[in-house]
Amino acid sequence: MVQKNWAVIRRAGVVTTALVMSVALVALAVEVGGPAWLVASRVAMAICSVLVIVAVTVVDLEMRKRQKKVQAELEEQVAGQTRALKEAVQQLEGLNSEQTAQAEELEHYADQLQVRQDELERALADAEIQTSLYAHASKRFESLFNGLPVGCATFNTEGEVMEWNTTMSTIARCAAHEALLRPVLHVFRGVDEALMAQALDNALTQGNATTFEAEWVREGVEQTFVNVKVFPMRQKSGEIVGGIMCLHDTTTATLSSREVAMSEAKFRAFMQHAPAAVAIFDRDIRYLVASKRWMTDYNLEGQEIVGRSHYDVFPEIAEPWREIHQRCLHGECVTSDEERFDRLDGSHIWIKWEVRPWFEPSGEIGGIAMMTEDVTDRRAAMDEVVEAHEQVTSILESINDGFLSVDADGVVVYINQTACLFLGVGKATSEGKRLSEICPRELLLPINALCKQATQANDKQSLEFEFNGSWLEFRVYPSGKGSSVFFKDITDRMKMQMHVDALLLKMNDVNLQLEAANCHLSSLATTDGLTGIHNHRYFQDFLAEHLAKGHAGGPSVSVILMDVDKFKSFNDDFGHQAGDAVLVGVAACLTRVVSSPHLVARYGGEEFVVVAIGLDDAEAFQLAEIMRMEIEGGDWPQRPVTASFGVAVCNDCGAKPQELVERADRAMYRSKVEGRNRTTAYTELPEAA
Repeated sequence: MVQKNWAVIRRAGVVTTALVMSVALVALAVEVGGPAWLVASRVAMAICSVLVIVAVTVVDLEMRKRQKKVQAELEEQVAGQTRALKEAVQQLEGLNSEQTAQAEELEHYADQLQVRQDELERALADAEIQTSLYAHASKRFESLFNGLPVGCATFNTEGEVMEWNTTMSTIARCAAHEALLRPVLHVFRGVDEALMAQALDNALTQGNATTFEAEWVREGVEQTFVNVKVFPMRQKSGEIVGGIMCLHDTTTATLSSREVAMSEAKFRAFMQHAPAAVAIFDRDIRYLVASKRWMTDYNLEGQEIVGRSHYDVFPEIAEPWREIHQRCLHGECVTSDEERFDRLDGSHIWIKWEVRPWFEPSGEIGGIAMMTEDVTDRRAAMDEVVEAHEQVTSILESINDGFLSVDADGVVVYINQTACLFLGVGKATSEGKRLSEICPRELLLPINALCKQATQANDKQSLEFEFNGSWLEFRVYPSGKGSSVFFKDITDRMKMQMHVDALLLKMNDVNLQLEAANCHLSSLATTDGLTGIHNHRYFQDFLAEHLAKGHAGGPSVSVILMDVDKFKSFNDDFGHQAGDAVLVGVAACLTRVVSSPHLVARYGGEEFVVVAIGLDDAEAFQLAEIMRMEIEGGDWPQRPVTASFGVAVCNDCGAKPQELVERADRAMYRSKVEGRNRTTAYTELPEAA
């Protein structure tokens, strides 16, 4: 209504405005004045303007009527649509109520589903964690199972193999796929079947663990010893579901223990039957073992001396002996060729002895070893020889003939008092001098001629000639490498002929016996009885002498120590006679290579030693290599023979003999460790640096 009134007012305003404007224009035209045509035209323009405005107003009114009509129709349509829309809204509101109820119900169900989903997700996460833990535990068990240094296998209640680790494959020489699901007794065929069956029965039926050791005998496989442990495998409920078997290869330990037992038995046999008296003591000089000869030589049969102090067994031992023992405990070796030992019961014996330290595997001194030899009989024989010599000397001094003994160089070894008086010389100043220094030329020429003839003919030579108005008879007898010269006044020859001849024969026999005894004693003292080369004692003397010269500015001294490789197994395989033949052959190889001024000697057992004079490090090493190759290339009937060498050189270093030997021994030990049949210089060792 307000809009309608406003439209009427607006139309009235337009018409009024048009009229006012036309009147104003007419008034303006009249007021302005001018020609009539101008005024008329202005009035006409004003009227036209009014007419235009009126026309526009009429058109506007018509348009507004149509607009109102259209608007009314639109309003009617809007009203109808509004009613329809209200009905639709009401329907939608009803549907919305239903959907709201359904949505609330669905939301409730969704909340429940969310809770269930969260629970499922947590359960799934827990399951994944458990699965991961189980997988990790399984892998860890598998890794530990396969990495065990002991062969392990599991079996079910039927006695069939279920699991099999890598170590078991190595010991059994059977891959896992070859053993799985096969009976244990079949897989371990060759192990004591009764023990294995009993162990399986104890584990599966009685639930007890069983341990046993047995030899595993397999065709084409070297001798094998195993330690077997079988024990049950249970569930948490305690039900037995199978068993576990652990197998440990004890071959090395078993064979080593047998070898140790064999070595111990051999050592005991040696100690019981050794030809010399031998005893071994600990650091407190308590007996560890003594040979049967020791017990016999010192009247100890029936006594238990192991563990007792040597000083309790022999209270008569003097302080010097105790000092010797202490020196040996500090690494020194002490020997004596002959010494008197007085017993508490007043008796005495003469002994040759040697005391040296023995070493533990760590290299520390574990005690001392004492070796003695009863040389009472030899001493008695020597006393008899000395006595015989004194008797001969007494005889030679008691005769009226002059006598002198000269060696191959013409040096006077012995001259009796008669000869001294005849030649006008003193006994003390004559012995040790050349015959030409004490004998007149008139006597020297025939005596030298007779000595030469006697040596060449190896028989007695005699000559009679005049000297200073007296007739003398000279008789020369070859004696070893020298000559024995008798001379006397020819006037007394017939009277003394028989007596002197008898004395000469006796003296010649005694001299030969003395020389033979001396040669035999010298050979025993310096020569190894098996190989024929120098022995350990001679080596020690030779080394000490040349080291002393080296320290005083003389040539360098080298010690090359060698040991025959695997000699014990050679004796075990082929016997001790074959082993002795190898030692003789090795000695021959060494003597073919080594010559003067060097020395080859047997150090002991299967060990040999060479003392090289004047060689530097490289030359000593080269000499050792030549010896090693000579042995390696030798013609050995049973099997190849090799040796390991250690070289130590002393270039005026002040080392003692024992220190130089120990260095060579350490180098030799390194050759052993690094594969044998090689040479190692002490300078290559870490301790040398």
